[in-house]
Amino acid sequence: MLVLIALFTFPLSIRISFWILNFSQQVNLAIYDLEYYVDNSILLTTSISSGNLDIVKQLLFHPLLGFYTTSVSSLVFGNLLDKYHAGLLSPIIFSSLICLIVYLIGEKIGGFKVGIAAWLLATLDPYSIQFSTTFLDMPATFFSTLFFYLLLEGHYTKSLKKLILLGIVAGLAFSSKHIVIPSIGLLILLLMRSYRRIVMIALTAVLTYLFLNIFKFTSLEYVTLMVTLNISGGAIGIPAIIYGPIEIGKPYTYPWYVLTYLGLGYTGFRVAPFVVPLLCLIFYAKFKVKERADFNNSEYTLLVYWVATSLIPLILLPRNYWTVEVLYFAGKAVQSDVFMKFFYPYYHIVTVPSLSVLTSYFILRSNRSSIRCCSYSDLVLTKGSIFARRIFEVLITIFLILSPLAFLSNTVFPFWDFLFVLTINIENYKEPVLMDMGLHSLIVLTALMVTTLLISIILNWRKHF
Repeated sequence: MLVLIALFTFPLSIRISFWILNFSQQVNLAIYDLEYYVDNSILLTTSISSGNLDIVKQLLFHPLLGFYTTSVSSLVFGNLLDKYHAGLLSPIIFSSLICLIVYLIGEKIGGFKVGIAAWLLATLDPYSIQFSTTFLDMPATFFSTLFFYLLLEGHYTKSLKKLILLGIVAGLAFSSKHIVIPSIGLLILLLMRSYRRIVMIALTAVLTYLFLNIFKFTSLEYVTLMVTLNISGGAIGIPAIIYGPIEIGKPYTYPWYVLTYLGLGYTGFRVAPFVVPLLCLIFYAKFKVKERADFNNSEYTLLVYWVATSLIPLILLPRNYWTVEVLYFAGKAVQSDVFMKFFYPYYHIVTVPSLSVLTSYFILRSNRSSIRCCSYSDLVLTKGSIFARRIFEVLITIFLILSPLAFLSNTVFPFWDFLFVLTINIENYKEPVLMDMGLHSLIVLTALMVTTLLISIILNWRKHF
């Protein structure tokens, strides 16, 4: 118990030092929507307690659990800190709990050393520390990570009580942020062999979601507006990796879009480097390419499932990276040729737990005696599951191969968005030099896209795999 307390308090102290004691000001990292979430969280709970539901109409795009926890944090710690720092403790606490669950999963998969290595990665990664401040993503990531741990703990349980518990945790994750719905849904479909279990978890999750978001369903107007907002806000619709360039009228930007959604979406100005994928790439290459480890076991397959199901919703996210800014002149809306970024780098924070465990698993494979292999008898490696794993491995490998570019973009210069701006100068006929630079940029991006895809397919589709 003392060890578990220490594994929670250490990441908590780091994040408090960084954000509450304002060490973050020394490194100039961005924090997103602090005032919006804290102010609306407090307003939500005070309005509901007074019987006024008008505020709910302003918050229909997102589920409400993150607002509730932020409000509670503001009230509990408001006497010690200002309301914004007090509210910020909510995602910070969830982030620290995620580190603890990551240790438990690593320990369950490969023993104490794998657990500690995974915990260190999740605790100390600069990207993980920076985006421990995301008010909705942190509880969503915590509950989805806890869901995966409970799956392992119950070995895809047949117990009714444990199935209900899984459903409640899934519902809590859905009530934090909708992006984890496909992640958890895919895990359920991949690991649950019984329709009864799937239905029980899904039903409990839906009921939990409805209970926690009941105020959003109090009128038909709210429900209609909620659907409309999710469509216009990019939560529902055609994946941007497919339709994004057409939507903005720049179909030649497809190579940039494909690479962005497959692995470079977490780059940007004032964004900390995501070190875990870079480490994962190093050890993945060491053991996968050199064939020094046997990856045909259930533990590795489970981790591949977990990482892939964390990535797939991001790859297929309907939210377009760039949206056309609407300008107003004399009170009239005029569509401009100005693009506004609409895909935020903190979305990939949901991948930190799974990538941390997978990376620690690769690191410890260098000494087989140091890794304890568990047996998950419910996971039968059929031809179908091996085929699915190969598809997932291709996606993961692409993500990892692109990580050095993402690392450079977040440490040296945020060049990835600049490459998009450079590429669209292909249309700039008045400036031949810029048009030529845009053409060269498109050629480089296309070559990078094709090379990355080919390498990933070749690495993961050889006969002996």
